[in-house]
Amino acid sequence: MDLMTTRTLARQDLDTILQFGVDSLAELIAIPANLAPSESMARDPQTTMAAVIEGDTTVFGLAIGDDSLIALARGLLPDLESEPDAAAIESTRATITSGFFTAIEEAIGQPLIEVEPEAFDATWRVTLGDGAVDIGVASIPVGEPEVSQATADRLSSVRLDVSVELGRAKVPVKELLALDEGGVIRLGRPVGEPVDLVVNGTVTARGEIVVVDGRLGLRITSLV
Repeated sequence: MDLMTTRTLARQDLDTILQFGVDSLAELIAIPANLAPSESMARDPQTTMAAVIEGDTTVFGLAIGDDSLIALARGLLPDLESEPDAAAIESTRATITSGFFTAIEEAIGQPLIEVEPEAFDATWRVTLGDGAVDIGVASIPVGEPEVSQATADRLSSVRLDVSVELGRAKVPVKELLALDEGGVIRLGRPVGEPVDLVVNGTVTARGEIVVVDGRLGLRITSLV
């Protein structure tokens, strides 16, 4: 199947996206799959992920019933000598969930983000051997998805490179070579203007230089 590589997709491409996700999942777990429209999906799916498509937040939801998990565990773990236990069932759920959402990310060319569960505009039933998986899709007309608390907690420990830019200047190579101790480079920023706070290469705020406990600091005066 020819994958879409752009980051914005037409709404009518959703069927193609879902079919690719289901085909990839079937290939991953080596169980034939059949995708058909359905109205039976519960309004409280077990897992939801979202991406921004055409300016809307498109939420993909996944629900797997306990009976389906047992049947799928038997298919995925043929060496089981008895009924699947809790560990085997959870392993099966994780395999199906991660496989499906990874395929969706590949199809739409952008990462999915975890969101809180939403009601769905349309649902599909995926038959996988003796098991079934329900997929729901919702379109929410907002610019960005609401990040779940779990995702926010994970992101809170990520370290970023933060720097303060006093100003910039264009200097001929001749002047640079002539610099010595005590030399001065004149910056383009006038005295008294706010300086830039740069986070991972992007200006995110402006402020004024202050001294805190003998060290230079930046007092934020405006956000960009």
